[in-house]
Amino acid sequence: MKRLISSDGGAAIVELALVAPFLILLTIGIIDIGRFARESITIGNAARAGAEFGAYSSVNSTNAPAIASAAQADATDVSLLPTDVSSTMYCSCGATPGTTVTACNPTPTCASSDHLDSFVSVTVTKSFSSLINYPGIASTLTLTKTATQEISP
Repeated sequence: MKRLISSDGGAAIVELALVAPFLILLTIGIIDIGRFARESITIGNAARAGAEFGAYSSVNSTNAPAIASAAQADATDVSLLPTDVSSTMYCSCGATPGTTVTACNPTPTCASSDHLDSFVSVTVTKSFSSLINYPGIASTLTLTKTATQEISP
């Protein structure tokens, strides 16, 4: 009869009380990793959208406010400020890898066998804050993504 009356309910509650904080911390950590990945992908896509807009024409490639607007329009999930987006235009002599001409205007000259390629590069930088402070990991991280595309002639 005594066996029917005794219960292990108290032990289960104690075990739950010991394990629950670890499960909650693990759940919040998984949520933070997902948030970090989503924001990283979003700002990468925003940089790509800005580079695509800038690469459409040489006029667009020098219009930094419009490039920033294109990047902001693509990043609907993340609030980007115009100061979070920067763009640069640069030229390169095509047949000589690694040769970068910093000033594209007036039109630079390349060797006779080279052709001039123009590029627009867009960098998006955004701050990411975790939900809680983890030991040994900064609570705020800086995400930076850059996209480069050749400008259409």
